[in-house]
Amino acid sequence: MKPIDQFTESYIELETAISERMQTLCTESCGLCTACCCRADICEETLCSAFLRRIMEHAEINPSDIDDRYGWLEQDGCSLAFGRPPICYAFFCDELLARMPDEESRWVTQVLGRLLIHVGDEVLSGAHLVEIETDNTLENLNWETLAKRIERAHRILSHIDAFFESGRISESGRRLLETVPLDVL
Repeated sequence: MKPIDQFTESYIELETAISERMQTLCTESCGLCTACCCRADICEETLCSAFLRRIMEHAEINPSDIDDRYGWLEQDGCSLAFGRPPICYAFFCDELLARMPDEESRWVTQVLGRLLIHVGDEVLSGAHLVEIETDNTLENLNWETLAKRIERAHRILSHIDAFFESGRISESGRRLLETVPLDVL
């Protein structure tokens, strides 16, 4: 198996785990929202990005199914189980953040939302992994470095899970979560 294929499988596993946690945290607020942040132009990144196109090969959805007006959005939410642009996880409206019980919960939630941005950040000349548009460029990335980022993201995710189970975060967990910048969008 090629390194890119191993990374793709690991990425799908990480994104699926993040998606499950986000649904738990956000369904109540987002389910009531009448002004969804989803836009077709953001959804189109799945078709422009060489990496997200590769991810889509593993999905049970046809890229031609994207709606010109609503993108991947359907009545029950996004139709993509994985392969979403990372911004879909990173954006939180003020109302959703206000529903969080405290500042630390808001911070941990925002770190969770930025994990996929962090994994793919600056992989080539300042470009994010999903900004790469050609398969040739994608094939030439350092997949070993990216695999290490995925492993690290899983460690961060385990600290996030521990926080949401106990309401507390260890000092080592805090230091690890602090390595994920919140100002990158």
